[in-house]
Amino acid sequence: MTRIIFGKTALVTGGTGSIGNEITRQLLSMGADKVVVFSRDEIKHFILKKRIPDDRLETIVGDVRDYRSIKRAFEAYDFDLVYHAAAMKHVVVCDRFPIECARTNIHGTQNVVDLARSHGIERLITISTDKAAAPVNVMGASKLIAETITLNSNYTCVRFGNVANSRGSVIPVFIDNLLNGNPISITDPNATRFIIRIPDAVRLVIQSTQAAKGRDIFVLKMRAFRLGDLLDVILDCASEEMGISRGAAQIKEI
Repeated sequence: MTRIIFGKTALVTGGTGSIGNEITRQLLSMGADKVVVFSRDEIKHFILKKRIPDDRLETIVGDVRDYRSIKRAFEAYDFDLVYHAAAMKHVVVCDRFPIECARTNIHGTQNVVDLARSHGIERLITISTDKAAAPVNVMGASKLIAETITLNSNYTCVRFGNVANSRGSVIPVFIDNLLNGNPISITDPNATRFIIRIPDAVRLVIQSTQAAKGRDIFVLKMRAFRLGDLLDVILDCASEEMGISRGAAQIKEI
Protein backbone atom coordinates (compact mmCIF):
# COMPACT_ATOMS: atom_id res chain seq x y z
CA MET A 1 0.00 0.00 0.00
CA THR A 2 2.95 2.32 0.67
CA ARG A 3 4.03 1.99 -2.96
CA ILE A 4 1.21 4.17 -4.26
CA ILE A 5 2.12 6.96 -1.79
CA PHE A 6 5.91 6.86 -1.45
CA GLY A 7 7.70 9.73 -3.17
CA LYS A 8 4.46 11.34 -4.37
CA THR A 9 3.16 14.90 -4.04
CA ALA A 10 -0.40 15.05 -2.70
CA LEU A 11 -3.00 17.78 -2.35
CA VAL A 12 -5.46 17.56 0.57
CA THR A 13 -8.34 20.02 0.32
CA GLY A 14 -9.94 20.68 3.69
CA GLY A 15 -6.74 19.28 5.16
CA THR A 16 -7.09 21.13 8.47
CA GLY A 17 -10.32 19.29 9.33
CA SER A 18 -10.59 16.04 11.28
CA ILE A 19 -10.35 13.71 8.26
CA GLY A 20 -8.00 15.90 6.23
CA ASN A 21 -5.65 16.19 9.19
CA GLU A 22 -5.42 12.41 9.55
CA ILE A 23 -5.01 11.94 5.77
CA THR A 24 -2.07 14.32 5.94
CA ARG A 25 -0.49 12.45 8.85
CA GLN A 26 -0.83 9.05 7.19
CA LEU A 27 0.50 10.27 3.84
CA LEU A 28 3.59 11.67 5.52
CA SER A 29 4.08 8.49 7.55
CA MET A 30 3.96 6.47 4.32
CA GLY A 31 6.76 8.41 2.70
CA ALA A 32 5.00 11.04 0.59
CA ASP A 33 7.53 13.49 -0.84
CA LYS A 34 5.25 16.46 -0.15
CA VAL A 35 1.74 17.02 1.20
CA VAL A 36 0.02 20.31 0.46
CA VAL A 37 -2.95 21.23 2.67
CA PHE A 38 -5.46 23.63 1.11
CA SER A 39 -7.97 25.20 3.49
CA ARG A 40 -9.56 28.59 4.17
CA ASP A 41 -8.95 28.88 7.95
CA GLU A 42 -5.56 30.48 8.60
CA ILE A 43 -5.63 29.72 12.34
CA LYS A 44 -6.05 26.00 11.65
CA HIS A 45 -3.08 26.21 9.26
CA PHE A 46 -0.97 27.69 12.04
CA ILE A 47 -2.05 24.97 14.50
CA LEU A 48 -1.47 22.20 11.93
CA LYS A 49 2.10 23.33 11.27
CA LYS A 50 2.77 23.33 15.01
CA ARG A 51 1.33 19.83 15.45
CA ILE A 52 3.09 18.37 12.40
CA PRO A 53 6.59 19.90 12.29
CA ASP A 54 7.56 18.24 9.01
CA ASP A 55 9.38 20.05 6.19
CA ARG A 56 7.38 18.00 3.67
CA LEU A 57 4.15 19.66 4.81
CA GLU A 58 3.07 22.80 2.95
CA THR A 59 -0.10 24.79 3.61
CA ILE A 60 -2.06 27.12 1.33
CA VAL A 61 -4.85 29.40 2.52
CA GLY A 62 -7.63 29.30 -0.04
CA ASP A 63 -11.20 28.24 -0.79
CA VAL A 64 -12.32 25.51 -3.20
CA ARG A 65 -15.33 27.72 -4.02
CA ASP A 66 -12.94 30.22 -5.62
CA TYR A 67 -11.67 28.72 -8.88
CA ARG A 68 -8.73 31.11 -9.14
CA SER A 69 -7.71 30.28 -5.58
CA ILE A 70 -7.54 26.52 -6.07
CA LYS A 71 -6.10 26.99 -9.59
CA ARG A 72 -3.05 28.73 -8.12
CA ALA A 73 -2.40 25.68 -5.94
CA PHE A 74 -2.48 23.35 -8.94
CA GLU A 75 -0.13 25.67 -10.83
CA ALA A 76 2.35 25.91 -7.95
CA TYR A 77 2.84 22.15 -7.48
CA ASP A 78 2.99 19.05 -9.64
CA PHE A 79 0.45 16.90 -7.82
CA ASP A 80 0.32 13.13 -8.24
CA LEU A 81 -2.67 12.55 -5.92
CA VAL A 82 -5.63 14.64 -4.79
CA TYR A 83 -7.74 14.01 -1.69
CA HIS A 84 -10.84 16.22 -1.70
CA ALA A 85 -12.06 16.51 1.89
CA ALA A 86 -13.23 20.15 1.86
CA ALA A 87 -16.97 20.25 2.55
CA MET A 88 -19.83 21.62 4.56
CA LYS A 89 -21.00 18.58 6.52
CA HIS A 90 -23.32 19.72 9.32
CA VAL A 91 -26.85 18.64 8.40
CA VAL A 92 -28.71 21.44 10.22
CA VAL A 93 -26.40 24.20 8.98
CA CYS A 94 -26.63 22.93 5.38
CA ASP A 95 -30.44 22.89 5.64
CA ARG A 96 -30.40 26.51 6.86
CA PHE A 97 -27.93 27.72 4.25
CA PRO A 98 -28.47 25.52 1.18
CA ILE A 99 -26.82 27.93 -1.29
CA GLU A 100 -23.65 28.09 0.80
CA CYS A 101 -23.68 24.30 1.04
CA ALA A 102 -24.02 24.00 -2.75
CA ARG A 103 -21.18 26.46 -3.33
CA THR A 104 -18.81 24.36 -1.25
CA ASN A 105 -19.95 20.78 -1.79
CA ILE A 106 -21.02 21.03 -5.44
CA HIS A 107 -19.24 23.95 -7.08
CA GLY A 108 -16.12 23.41 -4.98
CA THR A 109 -15.99 19.77 -6.03
CA GLN A 110 -16.46 20.74 -9.69
CA ASN A 111 -13.55 23.18 -9.41
CA VAL A 112 -11.22 20.60 -7.91
CA VAL A 113 -12.23 17.86 -10.37
CA ASP A 114 -11.91 20.16 -13.41
CA LEU A 115 -8.42 21.22 -12.39
CA ALA A 116 -7.37 17.65 -11.63
CA ARG A 117 -8.47 16.57 -15.10
CA SER A 118 -6.79 19.51 -16.84
CA HIS A 119 -3.53 18.70 -15.02
CA GLY A 120 -3.68 15.01 -15.92
CA ILE A 121 -3.96 13.74 -12.34
CA GLU A 122 -4.63 10.02 -12.38
CA ARG A 123 -6.10 9.53 -8.90
CA LEU A 124 -8.52 11.80 -7.05
CA ILE A 125 -10.50 10.64 -4.01
CA THR A 126 -13.59 12.58 -2.92
CA ILE A 127 -14.61 12.09 0.70
CA SER A 128 -18.37 11.46 0.88
CA THR A 129 -20.99 10.25 3.34
CA ASP A 130 -23.61 7.57 3.85
CA LYS A 131 -26.16 10.43 3.68
CA ALA A 132 -25.53 10.56 -0.10
CA ALA A 133 -27.45 7.28 -0.41
CA ALA A 134 -31.14 8.16 -0.95
CA PRO A 135 -30.60 11.65 0.55
CA VAL A 136 -33.28 13.27 2.70
CA ASN A 137 -31.48 16.53 3.50
CA VAL A 138 -29.49 19.25 1.73
CA MET A 139 -26.11 17.97 2.87
CA GLY A 140 -26.79 14.44 1.61
CA ALA A 141 -28.15 15.73 -1.70
CA SER A 142 -25.14 17.99 -2.21
CA LYS A 143 -22.74 15.12 -1.54
CA LEU A 144 -24.64 12.87 -3.95
CA ILE A 145 -24.11 15.51 -6.65
CA ALA A 146 -20.45 15.80 -5.63
CA GLU A 147 -20.15 12.03 -6.05
CA THR A 148 -21.73 12.23 -9.50
CA ILE A 149 -19.29 14.96 -10.54
CA THR A 150 -16.40 12.84 -9.29
CA LEU A 151 -17.54 9.59 -10.92
CA ASN A 152 -18.37 11.26 -14.23
CA SER A 153 -14.74 12.39 -14.37
CA ASN A 154 -13.54 8.80 -13.81
CA TYR A 155 -12.38 9.46 -10.26
CA THR A 156 -13.18 7.77 -6.95
CA CYS A 157 -15.39 8.36 -3.88
CA VAL A 158 -15.18 7.01 -0.34
CA ARG A 159 -18.30 7.03 1.86
CA PHE A 160 -18.11 7.29 5.64
CA GLY A 161 -20.73 6.84 8.30
CA ASN A 162 -20.53 8.84 11.51
CA VAL A 163 -16.86 9.51 12.15
CA ALA A 164 -16.34 9.09 15.90
CA ASN A 165 -15.07 12.23 17.64
CA SER A 166 -14.78 14.33 14.48
CA ARG A 167 -15.77 17.95 14.97
CA GLY A 168 -19.55 18.37 15.06
CA SER A 169 -20.27 14.64 15.18
CA VAL A 170 -22.80 13.09 17.52
CA ILE A 171 -20.51 11.88 20.36
CA PRO A 172 -18.68 15.17 21.13
CA VAL A 173 -21.95 17.12 20.70
CA PHE A 174 -23.75 14.89 23.22
CA ILE A 175 -20.88 15.20 25.71
CA ASP A 176 -20.51 18.95 25.27
CA ASN A 177 -24.23 19.53 25.87
CA LEU A 178 -24.13 17.27 28.91
CA LEU A 179 -21.14 19.08 30.44
CA ASN A 180 -22.68 22.49 29.84
CA GLY A 181 -26.13 21.57 31.13
CA ASN A 182 -27.79 22.02 27.74
CA PRO A 183 -30.57 19.75 26.45
CA ILE A 184 -29.35 16.78 24.41
CA SER A 185 -31.28 16.67 21.14
CA ILE A 186 -31.87 13.25 19.62
CA THR A 187 -33.84 12.62 16.44
CA ASP A 188 -35.16 9.17 17.33
CA PRO A 189 -33.69 6.74 19.88
CA ASN A 190 -34.40 3.85 17.49
CA ALA A 191 -32.58 5.46 14.56
CA THR A 192 -29.61 3.40 13.35
CA ARG A 193 -26.27 5.05 12.68
CA PHE A 194 -22.99 3.62 11.44
CA ILE A 195 -19.74 4.59 13.14
CA ILE A 196 -16.08 4.57 12.16
CA ARG A 197 -12.96 5.85 13.91
CA ILE A 198 -10.90 8.56 12.23
CA PRO A 199 -7.75 6.41 11.67
CA ASP A 200 -9.87 3.55 10.28
CA ALA A 201 -11.69 5.94 7.95
CA VAL A 202 -8.42 7.26 6.58
CA ARG A 203 -6.96 3.79 6.16
CA LEU A 204 -9.93 3.12 3.88
CA VAL A 205 -9.04 6.26 1.93
CA ILE A 206 -5.45 5.09 1.47
CA GLN A 207 -6.56 1.58 0.49
CA SER A 208 -8.98 3.12 -2.01
CA THR A 209 -6.10 5.05 -3.56
CA GLN A 210 -4.39 1.79 -4.38
CA ALA A 211 -7.50 -0.08 -5.51
CA ALA A 212 -9.08 2.76 -7.51
CA LYS A 213 -9.79 2.09 -11.17
CA GLY A 214 -12.09 5.07 -11.75
CA ARG A 215 -15.84 5.51 -11.19
CA ASP A 216 -15.53 3.65 -7.85
CA ILE A 217 -17.40 4.12 -4.58
CA PHE A 218 -15.75 2.46 -1.60
CA VAL A 219 -17.69 1.83 1.62
CA LEU A 220 -16.15 0.27 4.74
CA LYS A 221 -18.21 -2.26 6.67
CA MET A 222 -19.00 -0.25 9.80
CA ARG A 223 -20.45 -1.13 13.16
CA ALA A 224 -24.08 -0.08 13.63
CA PHE A 225 -25.69 1.34 16.77
CA ARG A 226 -29.00 2.78 17.93
CA LEU A 227 -28.87 6.43 18.97
CA GLY A 228 -30.73 5.56 22.16
CA ASP A 229 -28.09 2.95 23.08
CA LEU A 230 -25.29 5.45 22.41
CA LEU A 231 -27.00 8.01 24.63
CA ASP A 232 -27.38 5.43 27.43
CA VAL A 233 -23.65 4.61 27.27
CA ILE A 234 -22.68 8.30 27.36
CA LEU A 235 -25.02 8.98 30.31
CA ASP A 236 -23.63 5.96 32.21
CA CYS A 237 -20.05 7.10 31.60
CA ALA A 238 -20.90 10.67 32.60
CA SER A 239 -22.45 9.57 35.86
CA GLU A 240 -19.33 7.53 36.70
CA GLU A 241 -16.52 9.70 35.33
CA MET A 242 -17.92 13.23 35.65
CA GLY A 243 -20.30 12.90 38.56
CA ILE A 244 -23.28 14.02 36.50
CA SER A 245 -26.56 12.40 37.51
CA ARG A 246 -28.51 10.69 34.73
CA GLY A 247 -31.61 12.43 36.04
CA ALA A 248 -30.00 15.83 35.51
CA ALA A 249 -29.68 15.29 31.77
CA GLN A 250 -32.39 16.89 29.63
CA ILE A 251 -33.27 14.75 26.61
CA LYS A 252 -35.14 16.37 23.74
CA GLU A 253 -36.52 14.19 20.94
CA ILE A 254 -36.80 16.20 17.74
